[in-house]
Amino acid sequence: MDHQERQINIRWVIRRLPLTLIVVLFLLSLTSTLEPILNGVVFGQLVNIDFSNLDAVGRYVSLAAAAYLVTYTSLYLFLRAQQRAVRMLNQALKSVYFTASVAHAGTNATEVSDTINDVTGVAKQIEQAYFVELIGMLQQVIGLIISVIFILKTNVVLSLVYVLFSALSLLPSHFGRKILAKKSDVWANTNASLVLSMKDIFQGRMEIFNFKAWPAFFTRFKQHLSQEERDYERMNNFQYLFQYVSWLFAIAAFLLPLFIGLLLMAKGLFGVTTSVILTLTMTADSVVGGARSLSKSQSQIVSTSQLRVLPVAGQFELPKVDDSESKPEALKGELDISDLTVVRDQHLILSDVNIRLKPGSKVIVTGPSGIGKTTLLKAITGQVASQGAIRFAGQPLHAGDFVLVSQNVWLFNGTLRDNITLYQAYDDVAVLAVLRLVGLDQELGEHVLDFKIVDNGSNLSGGQAQRIAIARGLLRKSPIFLLDEISSSLDQVNADKIHRIIYTLPATVIEVAHHYQEALAQAYGVKIYEMVDHRLQLKNEASREVATGTEAI
Repeated sequence: MDHQERQINIRWVIRRLPLTLIVVLFLLSLTSTLEPILNGVVFGQLVNIDFSNLDAVGRYVSLAAAAYLVTYTSLYLFLRAQQRAVRMLNQALKSVYFTASVAHAGTNATEVSDTINDVTGVAKQIEQAYFVELIGMLQQVIGLIISVIFILKTNVVLSLVYVLFSALSLLPSHFGRKILAKKSDVWANTNASLVLSMKDIFQGRMEIFNFKAWPAFFTRFKQHLSQEERDYERMNNFQYLFQYVSWLFAIAAFLLPLFIGLLLMAKGLFGVTTSVILTLTMTADSVVGGARSLSKSQSQIVSTSQLRVLPVAGQFELPKVDDSESKPEALKGELDISDLTVVRDQHLILSDVNIRLKPGSKVIVTGPSGIGKTTLLKAITGQVASQGAIRFAGQPLHAGDFVLVSQNVWLFNGTLRDNITLYQAYDDVAVLAVLRLVGLDQELGEHVLDFKIVDNGSNLSGGQAQRIAIARGLLRKSPIFLLDEISSSLDQVNADKIHRIIYTLPATVIEVAHHYQEALAQAYGVKIYEMVDHRLQLKNEASREVATGTEAI
């Protein structure tokens, strides 16, 4: 997105619609707005038809029917084209909201709820009050221009009278627009306060009930709700008020020109005849109605100004994906962590951590809870800000170089195949091969790839879920596996089974664990590091020296 496109406006809309669709909408707007002119011509010519001449009457009726058929067919096609444009704009808008949330929102329930509200509720409001109204305004403007040209050609003087009075119906909208915008801002702010109040209550409901503070919080909620509804009512009441004033102006714009036309005809001035009055009365009403519709559409569009603010360009761009397949030789690179330091809220978590791991090395990092073991993994993967350098095969560590496995494996409703491939193009032979490596090829039925995972993996054991996460990394030939307390919720048999798989992986492994099977680790040549004084050191090392960048394993 361009840096200038921070709000949904006409430019934003035009750039997301194909040129052919814009041209079609324009042409159909021309032909679908001819009804008022047809009404004026058809009724205006009634006084000039010789009803004793059946051929003339037949031609009159046939031409009128054909003209109305073309007009209403065009109107039908315009509505179809309008819906196509709205669909494209909705897709673009919802994609913006969704990618922004995925890239920067957290995973708690309130943030997920906000994302869903943006993609469904807010987007729907913008669709109805902006996209539909904006495209409708194109048709209204073109229809208004055509009607004005037609009535001017019918009789200039009387037409100018009609146009002048029609313009009066725009005055309320012109003067009320700023006031409506202010009232919309007030309602938007109080609505935001109401939403915030509800979030606070939901997030703290345990403490609220525990400390018997519910009556006070509910009272505050009702105050916010009452204020929000009052502001919403005021905003709508003001909109209805100046619409009512517009209607009064519209009545004057219809009756006064009619009176002036009859007066001019009675005086025999400016060529005003009964036919001219009928034609202009039927047609000029579209000018009044068009002006009134434009006023209403303009009010709707103004009311969405707060909703149409987009995230600042660049804040929601997702990382670029490199689809190139990892090469087997990439597994041979060394993982080099140099002077890794993490400070959070002015508290030192990690201090000058240095370790260099040869390809295929297996390491367990242990230590008391809260000492910084998980922070180490987050620093390696870039989830927390850190100082120092993390390089793999002489290059900065990138997404795709590692797989992170934790106690809570992310699974989604779909087949086992989908959960491992993540909808990327991997053939079944490759998927089955990694399933055999992690021992899942026989546990989930005959057609294992089509096994249905439901409810975030509720039909799987914890060990099976973690082996799926491992299979994801194996399928992509990830050279580094980072494991965060993966066995804490498993029984010993499953924990040992998982670790035997992990310790034989053709990859570098760093496992964070509070408890571990020392005999099993020794059997597979796994080195144990302890987190001591914000640094790593080999467990039971006689010298108790901190691991340095010169010590490779």
